[in-house]
Amino acid sequence: MKRVVILPLRENDIKMACKVCGDARWVCEDHKDKPWGGASDRGDACHCGGAGMPCPGCNLSDRERKPKMPRGYTKIFGRDGWVN
Repeated sequence: MKRVVILPLRENDIKMACKVCGDARWVCEDHKDKPWGGASDRGDACHCGGAGMPCPGCNLSDRERKPKMPRGYTKIFGRDGWVN
């Protein structure tokens, strides 16, 4: 008889794309149901000119947790002023 070992799932074992932003991590501040065009190449990304904001579905942030920045983001202004 074969033995079957069932291992517990780890966080990275199952990866599902966020339905709101498509894993861009940012949505349009004016249209919160669309990925922000500055962070997403998806066809339905918003290019209205509005600012981006962290996705409420997958990029939650508060005082203790900073939001994950968009891929390729370059910081140009820091706590002490301009970085570049």
